[in-house]
Amino acid sequence: MLPWRIRIGPVVSEVPDPLRRLNVLLEALFIAHATIYDLHRRVVSAERATPTSQRLLAESAQIVLQSTPEASAAVRRLASQWHEQSVLNPEVADLTAVKLEEQLVDVEVVLRDLLDRERAIAADLRARAGEER
Repeated sequence: MLPWRIRIGPVVSEVPDPLRRLNVLLEALFIAHATIYDLHRRVVSAERATPTSQRLLAESAQIVLQSTPEASAAVRRLASQWHEQSVLNPEVADLTAVKLEEQLVDVEVVLRDLLDRERAIAADLRARAGEER
């Protein structure tokens, strides 16, 4: 499990939409970085690695290991709070889900921007590896 992924629990149908959207974005960012890592290995194998390709890999790591957790910290805390409340106090959990939706609006923009940057890095490394897509 990702270190900052929110545990959904056994009853997935009851999970609020904001929590699903948050998890999809967090997982997409993690997968993007894993893809970038693999692409950089291909660039190295093709003997096309440069300081720029290494900086792109480092930027991707910074996005997934620092920027993403920082940008999503408050929403992840609310999501964890919702999860606990959904078991212990479902009425309060509904209120927390509303707060989660409100806070996710701004965070979602930041996470999507980070994901767009990851896509751009992947495209650059794919080109450096000589792969078409």
